[in-house]
Amino acid sequence: MSKLYRLVCVVVLSLGVCVGTVGCSDDDDSSNNGADTGTVADTGTEDASEEADAIEDASGEDSGGEDASGEDAGGEDASSEDASDEDTGPVASCEEIGASTCFSNFDCVDARRCENVGTDTDPVACCVIGERGTKAAGESCDPETGETECASSLCIEGDTQALCSTQCESVDDCPEGMKDCKSIAFSGTPDKFCFPEN
Repeated sequence: MSKLYRLVCVVVLSLGVCVGTVGCSDDDDSSNNGADTGTVADTGTEDASEEADAIEDASGEDSGGEDASGEDAGGEDASSEDASDEDTGPVASCEEIGASTCFSNFDCVDARRCENVGTDTDPVACCVIGERGTKAAGESCDPETGETECASSLCIEGDTQALCSTQCESVDDCPEGMKDCKSIAFSGTPDKFCFPEN
């Protein structure tokens, strides 16, 4: 949240408390001759600051010096292009973590891997920093962790087992047991991949 926005919130809340304090007085103003009595009314500015902090906390934003544009107080871009290997929790889009979308490791630069950073029901595949898997096409993989096991990040389930896949132009490019080269509907890529034979 920007500093200006915070300042405006504190001022507005402070004025609201001040106006409320003056306007809601039970004192009879007919005896007020305008003389200074020496007592200081509570303006509520301390409470207003606490209210602004409570509003920030409720909105889920912290006051760690970062504004909504992703810049910190020092002016450096906090949402760097380096999507880290840290667990950021599920996201709705790759832009949230400064990453590009992908379908497989073939869509990512060498220092990144394609990984679901969304949820199981709403997957969001992004290129994130991290080591790629080492299993070659045709090697057995676990469908739950295949994206980090397979060199391609693709672990495809067949009738009897799940196998790491790779890109192919024809069945000749596929290993034994995966002699089925086809495109994957709704993958967002025109590439074809090796599938386990049924």
